[in-house]
Amino acid sequence: EQTNVDWYQVTKVIGKQTVEIRKIHGQSTPGELADRGTTIPKKDSCILDAEPLIKRVHNNSISIASYANAWVWDGRSKYYSTYA
Repeated sequence: EQTNVDWYQVTKVIGKQTVEIRKIHGQSTPGELADRGTTIPKKDSCILDAEPLIKRVHNNSISIASYANAWVWDGRSKYYSTYA
């Protein structure tokens, strides 16, 4: 199993409940094992091939896909793990 963390930044507010977001890079800090650690977002470091997404805000979250939601970052690093 693995825990993926993707970071997005709001790049434009469009009306009261719609935003434009772009996927951005994270800064990772490895843990004791090579396949896990923590990550924080790198503001304004958009992933070049990631197209902007127009999304509606609902209940303080954004649906990225049927299996993924995004929330406002709480300022704390997030745990990730990868498949070795």
